[in-house]
Amino acid sequence: MFYNFGIKQLEEILEWKKLISNEVIKDLSEMINIISNGFNSNEWISLGFTLEQGVKLFKNGINFNDAKKLKEKVIKNAISVDEIIKFKRNGFSIQDALEWLLSGFNSYEAKLLRQQGITLVQAKMFKSKGYSANEIIKLNQDNQDMIIIKNAIIFVMKDIAKIIAALILIIVINFYYQWAKAGFNIIEALEWKINNFSLQQAKELKKNGFNLNEAKEWKRAGFKINEAIGWKKNGFALNNAREWKDNDFNVSEAIEWRENGFSSSEAKNWKKKGFNLSEAIKWRKKRI
Repeated sequence: MFYNFGIKQLEEILEWKKLISNEVIKDLSEMINIISNGFNSNEWISLGFTLEQGVKLFKNGINFNDAKKLKEKVIKNAISVDEIIKFKRNGFSIQDALEWLLSGFNSYEAKLLRQQGITLVQAKMFKSKGYSANEIIKLNQDNQDMIIIKNAIIFVMKDIAKIIAALILIIVINFYYQWAKAGFNIIEALEWKINNFSLQQAKELKKNGFNLNEAKEWKRAGFKINEAIGWKKNGFALNNAREWKDNDFNVSEAIEWRENGFSSSEAKNWKKKGFNLSEAIKWRKKRI
């Protein structure tokens, strides 16, 4: 019995020595200090923690009772001791740390989200729609109108009689999520939608330098979305593009004739008389 007890003591001393080598603790005096402050290695090991895990948690203010909450998740490697410690240093309780971790957020993300006033419930809702932590923070910062809508939902849901209104707000939010993801604020989204532009059309037009007023003018002039983009991208103002189009030239033809010094009316006259571009260039040089 004495021999077995001595072996266990030796094994524990070797484990403590390993912690010093791995810089988990500084030296023998720190080990003595940890033990004198109530650390019982047998208790921690009986829960399934290694000595190193137990010491790390204890050093960072996580007591034995809190450790019991972590037991199953740590031992199954669902979460790491180091990540729990980071949460603790950032002011999270053990329960909060577990909830954030198991929802897919690390300590850095959880800290940033909480600093922005975003609750775990809100963060999980955004994450379920494919948003990363950084995207959630950006939406929260750049689109304060989202906060207004969310607060409106909370207010409405307090009164059962307003459930229908709450459902309408949810529909609006779902609509706005898609537009917000594409870089539109709620006012822009509504304006484009009211003027019968789909999200895809609005994205393409905006990407190619159109504001809403320009897009409306090109549309009123009879240009399809792809046509308008093609003409503008090649340097044609709306009035000029309309002249060429009215004279039965597409954008590719208009570019060729324009590059060879023909106005839309000149090109029309040559074409009307049966000349193609090559012939028109040749005969114009002869001043005929």
